[in-house]
Amino acid sequence: MLRLYDTARNAYRRARGLPVLQSVLRGHTGAIVSVAFLPDGKQVISGSHDGSVRAWRVLGNGDEGGAATKEGGWVHAVATSSDGRWIAGGTRMTITIWNATTYEKVVELKGHTDAVTWFAFSPDSARVASGSRDGTGIVWSATTGEQLVGSLKGHAGWVWSSVAWTPDGQRLMAGCWGGSIKFLDASTGSLLSESNGHTDVVRSIVVPLNGKFTASASWDCTVRFWDTTTCQQIGPSLQHENYVESVAISPDGRHFVVSGTDSDIRVWRVPVDGGTVETVMREEGYVHAVAVSSDGRWIAGGMGNIIKIWNATTHKKVGELGGHCGAAIAWLAFSPDSARLASGSQDRTAIIWSMTTRKPLVAPLQGHTGWVWCVAFSPNGSQIASSDREAIRIWHSHSGALALPQIQVNAVSVAWTPDGQRLIAGCWDGSIKFWDALTGSLLAESNGHTRVVRSIAVPLNGKFFASASWDSTVRLWDMVTRQQIGPALQHNALVESVAISPDGSHLTSGGHDKEVHIWSLQQIVPESLLENISTTNIVRVYLSTTKLC
Repeated sequence: MLRLYDTARNAYRRARGLPVLQSVLRGHTGAIVSVAFLPDGKQVISGSHDGSVRAWRVLGNGDEGGAATKEGGWVHAVATSSDGRWIAGGTRMTITIWNATTYEKVVELKGHTDAVTWFAFSPDSARVASGSRDGTGIVWSATTGEQLVGSLKGHAGWVWSSVAWTPDGQRLMAGCWGGSIKFLDASTGSLLSESNGHTDVVRSIVVPLNGKFTASASWDCTVRFWDTTTCQQIGPSLQHENYVESVAISPDGRHFVVSGTDSDIRVWRVPVDGGTVETVMREEGYVHAVAVSSDGRWIAGGMGNIIKIWNATTHKKVGELGGHCGAAIAWLAFSPDSARLASGSQDRTAIIWSMTTRKPLVAPLQGHTGWVWCVAFSPNGSQIASSDREAIRIWHSHSGALALPQIQVNAVSVAWTPDGQRLIAGCWDGSIKFWDALTGSLLAESNGHTRVVRSIAVPLNGKFFASASWDSTVRLWDMVTRQQIGPALQHNALVESVAISPDGSHLTSGGHDKEVHIWSLQQIVPESLLENISTTNIVRVYLSTTKLC
């Protein structure tokens, strides 16, 4: 069974953060080990251990139609040509190419004496390069099946586990089971160079469209980068905690994504010039809180009792703020004008910092009897609310004086409505309480969560809000009726944080399942509640209990 997801709607509504399911393509009777899209996105190719390669035509309404071809033995891989003309499937020792329109067999590529482990079409779609467990690599004509470059037997002992072409089609990079990477002349098969850096199987190789470097992923738990001219490694290797299976580069060449058996998907940034590879904000230690300034200039992260500030554009660290007494930062929030940063700590205090001087503007806000779980500026920045498990306190943000007597409630998260007149408190018992921010009086209460409400987010139009809880759900609520909107959005573990995009169209949540989920609110929230959302400001995002990588 092959599942097809609709990414055009950007609606990630499955429990594991997957897009909306558009179709389930049934027909295979064995494990599906490889899938590929045709370049126009209108067909999906699948290969299975049932010995078949199937071409599914995906129609606008999600129906499918296709042609099945039965091959001998398991299908190990499928591929499509960049011009959209050819479909290929590799079985034990044979690669078969079909016409992508008529599904008629064009040619069979026979010559390997053991299983084909990898193959790829050349950029001009005229050739196919393949590697096999027989220790050879072959370059074939995609139309005649002729071996254009023989089986490279002069390089005995190679076993290609991955292969990639340079964009000009002149060279091949072959990743080998011994950990080496061979750089080959694609016309003659001659060995141009060899790089040895990996110590285990090179499982995946990819080259960006500018052809300036090569990325390789290996079972030695690293990703490495190589200059395609000098064949030398670029910078240090990028470390995973387990085998790395795959690496891919975005079409614009700006980012690459890596996945492996450590259950992580990591995204890294490549500079515009395509030169050396650059990580995005790597720090050692646990990050308990993160905030982004509304002007998009700053990122703040709480690591232990230190707050680190990064430039949001360059990702360079620009400062550290230290003032909490040996206890971890629990929450961070920027003021609406981005000039100040508030921090709440396990030392039972909150501090308001100047982003200009990097120093406290007023004395620490004291009086809480437990951890300060949450801090939040009012929409006009004149007040700040802080919460512990017994009370919410509202302070004048410029003087540090209390604006109201404390509100007795076991809140661990708090948010203001956009008009600044109400506070929404997420409580330890799973309830959500609504308070008058001017008088401190209780207005209403909503119940739906069964455990701590750890985070609350309100869009700029103030017509609804979202809550994240340790009951492993995110829930949406109508601001007027205080009734839940639609079903709960499910995580697989405690949910720590929720944020709503500036245009109100999407919601993101993160928690202890180590996943960031993105949900389309247009599929859940009534259209009337999504009206009149301004996109001139950037919504504040808070993440907690997350380790930077």
